[in-house]
Amino acid sequence: MNYDQIINELELKRKSVLKAIMISALVTLGVVLISLLFGDVTYTVGAFIVAVIVSVIICEPKSKAYKNQFKNEFMPMMLKEFDEGINYNYKEGLSESITNSSKLFKRPDRYKTEDLLYGKIDGVDFKCADVNMEEKHVRRDKDGKTHTSYTTIFHGRWFIFEFNKEFNGLIQVREGGSPNLPWFGSEYKVKRTKLEDIEFNKRFNTFSSDQHEAFYVLTPSLMERMKELERANPGHIYFSFIKNQLHVALYNNKDTFEPPLFKPFDRQIIEEQMRDLELIKDIVHELKLNIKIFKKD
Repeated sequence: MNYDQIINELELKRKSVLKAIMISALVTLGVVLISLLFGDVTYTVGAFIVAVIVSVIICEPKSKAYKNQFKNEFMPMMLKEFDEGINYNYKEGLSESITNSSKLFKRPDRYKTEDLLYGKIDGVDFKCADVNMEEKHVRRDKDGKTHTSYTTIFHGRWFIFEFNKEFNGLIQVREGGSPNLPWFGSEYKVKRTKLEDIEFNKRFNTFSSDQHEAFYVLTPSLMERMKELERANPGHIYFSFIKNQLHVALYNNKDTFEPPLFKPFDRQIIEEQMRDLELIKDIVHELKLNIKIFKKD
């Protein structure tokens, strides 16, 4: 099957899902209006619940078929064109333990991850996935009832690049104005680090457990490239140099590699998905992760 065939099939499935949603919404609205005219409030609530359940039963199989074909057929085809050395598993992601090891955020109470990509770019091993971290909040009202809610710690794309050289201690670079405070744990004694680049210090907050290592790793050219990467990507960006890894976390409230619903599935979708993939190469190339400081002496 070629691109044009799979695009046509996915566009038909997209329209089918959209049609099912619109019909279900109209039926639900009609049921509620009729029940309001001829029934009491209890009947209206019951009718609404039944209508919603029926709508889900109608829409879910179509939506699932659309998403599955996108993930199982379209994505592998696009990845093969992008770089045959990259592997994809939409059901897997990054383990919670490995994202926690970055020390970028506090440990979440709820964790979700999917759309794992892994492989090698220009000799640099990498893995990345969508990650959603949430913190649980429990409160009691004046009647003694318990209410539970969740707030987002991080929602976006998480990249991990692995090297054959370990960094000394921990170096963190966090975009200024970030919604979350740093969380270093008790393992590292970390201090705020001011670097020679004044603009960099305005844009980012830098923390390190070894000041000399921070100045060695964060060279003027690397800081310039980090600024370029931040400018090119909406959202908040975080960097963590720890052990033999560089974590780059892009908090943009976006789920990547999802099929569109409210716009046509056409060649433009390929371009949009390719841009998401290009971000991996952008990080490797912009930060020049294959240069000497990331290699074993």
